[in-house]
Amino acid sequence: MVLDDCNFTLNSISIVMLDDADQTSIRRNCGAVASAIVAEAPSFSYAWYIKALAGDAGEQEAVFEDALLRSRRFAPNQEDLAFYRAVLTYYHWQFLSAPAQAELTSDIVVAAHSSRGRLWVAKRYIDDEAYREVVVDAMEKAPADIQRYFLQSVASLSS
Repeated sequence: MVLDDCNFTLNSISIVMLDDADQTSIRRNCGAVASAIVAEAPSFSYAWYIKALAGDAGEQEAVFEDALLRSRRFAPNQEDLAFYRAVLTYYHWQFLSAPAQAELTSDIVVAAHSSRGRLWVAKRYIDDEAYREVVVDAMEKAPADIQRYFLQSVASLSS
């Protein structure tokens, strides 16, 4: 439940309304909880995701990348978690190494299995020309039905 609270808080627009000290405190506390959990349950992918989310990719790139990759490796096909990782990866793309980018791109395909994920990916495809190639590379590896649904989402968002 604490991890869910961290996920909700750290992904909420409300956090940016807090001063820097409060934001730092929340991130530090969520990161500490996630670290304590993965110390006891090292394959708990959601805790690894929260650890990455709580971290500052610009400040601790290696820790951020490691946590994100561990989350993916322990739960590569869990749709909700893949969606959360795809969003986090998108916003911190420039901080990730090329091998990490290649591995985390597969979260786009997993996320695209759900309507929410597919619409999010289609929106990135439409709105972010620089990221479009990443989406295309990922979706080319998706099953044919997911590719069709993705193209339908792009068409519906474009009209």
